[in-house]
Amino acid sequence: MDQKQELQSAFLTHYQFLQDSGIQAHIDQISNQLRDLEALVQEAAEIFYISEVGKLTQYIAQKLLDKFVPSWLVFVLQSEFASDQPEIICFENMKRVQSPVEIPSLEPYRHFFGLSPVAVDFSVFESTVGQQSLSDVFLSLRPAKLIPILGFAGVHGFIVVGRKVLGEDYTDEEMRYLERLIKFVSISFQNSLNYQSAITDRKTKLYNHSYFMRRLEEELARVKRYKLPVTVVIFDIDHFKRFNTEHGHLAGDLVLAEVGSVIASCVRSEDIAARFGGEEFVVLLVQCKADYGYLISERIREAVGALKVSYAGKDLSVSISGGVAEFVASESHDFVNPETLLNRADKALYESKNQGRNRTSYWSPELEEPQEIAP
Repeated sequence: MDQKQELQSAFLTHYQFLQDSGIQAHIDQISNQLRDLEALVQEAAEIFYISEVGKLTQYIAQKLLDKFVPSWLVFVLQSEFASDQPEIICFENMKRVQSPVEIPSLEPYRHFFGLSPVAVDFSVFESTVGQQSLSDVFLSLRPAKLIPILGFAGVHGFIVVGRKVLGEDYTDEEMRYLERLIKFVSISFQNSLNYQSAITDRKTKLYNHSYFMRRLEEELARVKRYKLPVTVVIFDIDHFKRFNTEHGHLAGDLVLAEVGSVIASCVRSEDIAARFGGEEFVVLLVQCKADYGYLISERIREAVGALKVSYAGKDLSVSISGGVAEFVASESHDFVNPETLLNRADKALYESKNQGRNRTSYWSPELEEPQEIAP
């Protein structure tokens, strides 16, 4: 027997020993775990670059398809900018669907996970949560596990994991993978909250001044490159200082929030609505000309005029004025900067005020003459 044959024989002998003793199976198991951990680290790196909650939940659903398919995967989330009712993002058999459950408040669940901030079997949650209604709401989801989403400020929400589609139990390895994945998701969600905090006006939940200016500059660069139109609309609440004097600043803050909500509801998802400062708001309408901006401004103006803001036993109301300015890039036009376009919209707003307020005006070159705001 030559040396090569001797080596092969020795290898087969040792391999058979490893197989018979179970050592090889253990080595294979460790190798698989290392591969899974490497994949998890890669997924964590990808998760950290996702700042939108909707995209984050979709990413998790896609990744779980490689491991197992829960009958339901439900995210119950709440940010500091949301209303008391949490957002529910729901997947049935890993397809996004309308949520079949409603949760009026996250607070009792925050209390539960605040005391026990770990993943729990649904049966354990059901027996220890205290209020049967808090667990009964999830019964239609065939729940198996509840996993909290934790951040620096506490519990941001939780995930309901339904039983597997085929009915078999989750393995310990599968649940460990899911729990590790959610820990990374918790960090990403916290990062998303931090980012939203940096670009959001707290009173109105619209974007803030600095974020708007950055987006306007980006949009004007795109307009210049592709020769597209862009329109800016500036709004001002009429006689707001007088309103605050008569009703108080708390009433004024409530009006700002309501007006912000109206503006957000009247623009498209690709548009940028912001509080520009004080009682002034601004909207960036991408790929839109002034006539569309005028229609949007009038829609917002009429909706604000119909508002009845309840405060201290009274129904309060306000009106707003708007100014519209557009820029359409072409070879024959000089490019405008953000300040110039905003100044034009502001001149149109002054015109609305001088014409009696509660109306919308277009910018025109004639408005470049110095103007005084009518009292």
